[in-house]
Amino acid sequence: MTTLTTLQATGQASPPSRRNLADMRAKRTLANTLANTIYGRKSPYPNTLASRLLTDFTNCKLGKTIIGEGSYSKVLVMEHFNPETQTREHKALKLVKPEINPTSKKNVKLFGLTRKRPGGEWNALDKFGPHVLSASHAIALNNKTRDVFLFSAEKFQEYQKISQEERENLHYTLIGTVSEYIQGSKTLDKFGIISTEKVRIYGTQLLKGLKDIHSHSIIHRDMKPENVIVTQDGKEVKIIDLGFSRVADKERKRQSIKGSPIFAAPELLFNEGYNYKVDIYSLGITFLFMATGLDTLLDENGNNIDTLDCLRNFLSDPKEKAKNNLLKLVQDSNLRDLIKVLTQKEPENRPTAEEALNHPFFQVNA
Repeated sequence: MTTLTTLQATGQASPPSRRNLADMRAKRTLANTLANTIYGRKSPYPNTLASRLLTDFTNCKLGKTIIGEGSYSKVLVMEHFNPETQTREHKALKLVKPEINPTSKKNVKLFGLTRKRPGGEWNALDKFGPHVLSASHAIALNNKTRDVFLFSAEKFQEYQKISQEERENLHYTLIGTVSEYIQGSKTLDKFGIISTEKVRIYGTQLLKGLKDIHSHSIIHRDMKPENVIVTQDGKEVKIIDLGFSRVADKERKRQSIKGSPIFAAPELLFNEGYNYKVDIYSLGITFLFMATGLDTLLDENGNNIDTLDCLRNFLSDPKEKAKNNLLKLVQDSNLRDLIKVLTQKEPENRPTAEEALNHPFFQVNA
């Protein structure tokens, strides 16, 4: 009679245990969700990524609804059991869209670990303060083996210390991140007109967040209301989405064009070389939209100025005129002046984030 013992003795596979069956079902469920929401059925990522998530996050489950989407990525809610706190926790799982090829030469150059300080969402693994959304893990693809790996923030910091020669053997390119999930939060652009007092509160927190980012030698490059989340109770804001961020070069200014043209500083639009002052300009335009409730710039006739106008017709300065048209709608004189100061055309005339916090607009209740 064939028994379990004889099956094992003859080298035949033993039947899977209940634990293994549960693990297999969990992996299949996770992989199906990833295939259906992000990657598609033909993608090689769902199965390997599902395995990695289950290894690092106990009893991991994924929501089936996209909670956020940008030009390059989609975001799902991930739930897992934390053995340290003995509670279930929620995380935001952000994954690069399948049409963005992570193994292209351009993306490997920008987001590969071979760089001493890789850009984009790798920067989210730095330890920021309360007004910047940090990531706990990076999800990376091995360009040689096509395996998927998870790097904790601590592990990433270790990799930053190795020599450039050793770094050449790190064939990993970023394809996603895991970060805190702020339940009930909304992006700032969903709120319409924001009161002057709220602009003061949120503005203080955003400037502190930018100061934090800049202290890590990072330029955000895409500051706008869509990249700011407001907590459910409306008391706190956080800067999100470091996808366009780059490490500032002390020797020379950056020149690549990134971000949203409506919010972009003149020097960034015209490839003139720029530094962290582009974030100050973008935050000024963000304050302008917060105070007016508008989400675009208007010309003298009240018509929308689209992004192409900002790029093609900047020599005739429609953006500057449009900004001044909107400033007329800002009732608080100190807020008007703050926006003017932050959005000065010459970057050297703009304050740092720390200097901006000393503007009279923020000193009302000081």
